[in-house]
Amino acid sequence: MWLSNFRIVLADRVIENGALKVEDGIIAEISETPVANADADGNGLLLMPGMIDMHGDMIEREIEPRPGVRMPMGPP
Repeated sequence: MWLSNFRIVLADRVIENGALKVEDGIIAEISETPVANADADGNGLLLMPGMIDMHGDMIEREIEPRPGVRMPMGPP
């Protein structure tokens, strides 16, 4: 899958308008220029390494719907 037309932040530099190829969830190739027929066009958005926060705020309301009210989370 090609992601093209992004501003790509690398460890040593920034590619102002490049493309990145992902294969099996791994970066396979980086291009200094956009590629034709890309799977996604970034329209100049920033693409950089990051951390995915797996913390689930949505479950906290299920456990404690109101302050001081706790719902049991064990088996029935």
